[in-house]
This record gives sequence, structure tokens and C-alpha cells, in this order.
Amino acid sequence: MQFIYPEILKTEARFPTFSLAVWQYCVKGITVADSTIAVSSNTAKDVTDWLNISPAKIAIVPNGVDTVFNVPDKKAIADWKQQYAKSPDEICLLHVGSNHQRKNIETVLKVIKAIAEQGIPVRLWKVGGDFHPEQEQYIKANNLSEHITSVSNPERQAVINFYCAADVLVAPSLYEGFGLTVLEAMACGTPTITSNVSAIPEVVGDAAVLVEPTDVVAITQAVLRINRDRDFRQELIDRGFARIKEFSWKKTAEKTAQLYEQVVQSKSAILAD
Repeated sequence: MQFIYPEILKTEARFPTFSLAVWQYCVKGITVADSTIAVSSNTAKDVTDWLNISPAKIAIVPNGVDTVFNVPDKKAIADWKQQYAKSPDEICLLHVGSNHQRKNIETVLKVIKAIAEQGIPVRLWKVGGDFHPEQEQYIKANNLSEHITSVSNPERQAVINFYCAADVLVAPSLYEGFGLTVLEAMACGTPTITSNVSAIPEVVGDAAVLVEPTDVVAITQAVLRINRDRDFRQELIDRGFARIKEFSWKKTAEKTAQLYEQVVQSKSAILAD
């Protein structure tokens, strides 16, 4: 990630100089390790491309989805939506995560603008980092403030509630090494629109609407189809529930343990010789 977006260490790290030093130390360790774990095939390719590490030394072990992300009491979620939606008719779009460049918030804002200009009630729940000054300027210039609810640094239960109450998760990231947010949304029964780039397609499979991340028209059309077509919406929800069964921290732990055992056995065999 830091190779592709090196500014992360400067803009998001609490102690940039220290974080850079630690990162450089870790990178050096990766280059001499007997085996490296990557969370996706896309990340494995990045490791090979950037660090010149043989694919044979890279094991793919996907992340899991925490079991706390599920569908809770429907009344509680209805109450939550009532609290954070202006009216029952609003389409509530959710974006969860930081406001780093790769998260592509600008496109999400353009989608809100496109839907609002059609006279359709719409709201963005921005859960995570605050908007950048340029984004705030765009919101003000296009009179989008009344369509946006921003919640910074929420507690985990609040995030789960937003997932469950949202009509659609819109996550048009320009790059993800894995993309855990989309799986968390699926676990909460939320239809998902996300990018067709980096690791995301291999994570979501056929359980989400995949779009070119800056295609405002395609994302807008997908939002409106999910809102209008109940069968399509339910199909995405069902596919999402099926997809998340492939990702659990138990499976992640087991695969990681197996890899350690293989490395230890290999080393033991070399020492025995």
C-alpha cells in the first residue's frame, strides 16, 4: 500500500518519521523472510513487483470477517435509520473508512449530486475520516450539506448499525490490498457497489455490483436499480451472505499456522542434512 500511496505515512500516521522507519525495517525483513503472507492475489503480485520476491515464496491467506458484523434486531435498526435519515423515502448510501485519496470520496459526492439533481431523496452516511477542505468546498458549492451525515471515529456498534441500516454500501476505492469493508457490509445484509480494480473483485466474487471506480453514471444507475428492483436487491444480499462464508478468522488462523509449520519443517530438514 505504502509503495503505491507513499503519502499515507505522512498524512495518516501519528508519528510519520517513526512510522517510516518501522515500515522500512519491516520491508527489509520481508525481503529476507523464508515465506511471506499476502491477503490477496493482488497484494501478492504487488509484493513480487515492488520487492522482487519470487511468487513461490508468497502464500495467500485472506482476511476474515469478525462475527460481530451480522444482522441484529430489526426494530433497533429501524430506529437507527429513523434517527439518521431525514425521511423514510431517502436512499441512504454508506461509505465506511478513512478519507485517503484511494478511497475516492470525490466520486461518492458526485453520485450524491447526480441522484439529488433527479429530485430523488438521498443521503450519504460518511462514517470514518473527516472530509478534506477540497471536498468540503465541493459539498458547499453544490449544496450537498443537507444530503450528508458525517460521523467521525464511531464506536464499533455504531458502525455495525450504519451497515445494517444503509440501503447500499458505495465503496469505489481506487486501490485496496484486500477490501474488508465490503465483506463487513455483506455480513450485515447490505447490497454493495464497489470497484472492479485491485483486490476487490477476487474478494467479492459475484456478490456485489462491480464498476469502474470513477464512473459516476454507472454507480448512480446501480444505486437506483438496487433501490427500485427488490428482486435484484435481495439477490445481492443472498449472494453476500453466501460469499462471507468463505472468509473467517478461524480459516485465516488455520492457514497461517499451516504455513508456519511448513516453514519450520523445511528449516528442520535443512538442519538435519
